[in-house]
Amino acid sequence: MPDDGSTRTYLHGDPFAPAADFELTRALVDTARARGVEPTVGVVQSVDVFYNTDADYASKMRGRGIVAVEMEASALFYLAMRERGRRKDVRGACILTVSDTLMADDEAVGVDYMSLESLEAAVDWMHERDLVSAFLVSDPWHNLRVRRMASDLGIRGYLSATWHSAARSEQTRLAGYVREVFAYLYYRVVGR
Repeated sequence: MPDDGSTRTYLHGDPFAPAADFELTRALVDTARARGVEPTVGVVQSVDVFYNTDADYASKMRGRGIVAVEMEASALFYLAMRERGRRKDVRGACILTVSDTLMADDEAVGVDYMSLESLEAAVDWMHERDLVSAFLVSDPWHNLRVRRMASDLGIRGYLSATWHSAARSEQTRLAGYVREVFAYLYYRVVGR
C-alpha cells in the first residue's frame, strides 16, 4: 500500500497501488518453505515516517490487513511495473524480516533497534540457509555501526537510511549523533 513520497512523486499524484510480481513472490515463498521457513504473505505499507506517533496507527493498519510497514517496496514495485509496461522483463517482489514491533500485544514492544544479539541470531539463521547479504534499514546515524556489525558477522550489508528519524529537534538530533559516535567507537574498541 503506497503511502510514501517516492511513489507519489513517480505517479505525479495519480491513484495507483503498485504490487509485487506474483511469479517472483511465489518463487520467494517456495524458496523460503524449501529452507524450512513458513513466510507470512500479505500487504505491506510503504511509508516515509517510520516512527509514526499516532496512538492508533498500528492498530488501524492491522485492522486493514497490513502485515508490515517498511519504506521501499512500493517504489520498487512501481518501477518494476513501469518497466514491464515498457515490455522489459523487470519484476519486483520483497521478503522482509521483522526488527521492531509496534503493537502492545507483541512481546518485543519498546525495542527500537536491532541489538548485536538480535543481529547475531539473524546472521546465524541466514548462514544456516546459505544467505550472505541483506538490506539494512535504520536511522541515518545508525548506519555506519549497523553495516560494520553486519560485516564483522560475515554479512554483506546494503544500507537504506530512513527518511525521518526519531529525532524531532536540533537538540535531539545532536544528542543522537553524539550517542551514536560513542556507540560506534565503543563497538570498535570493545567489540559489543
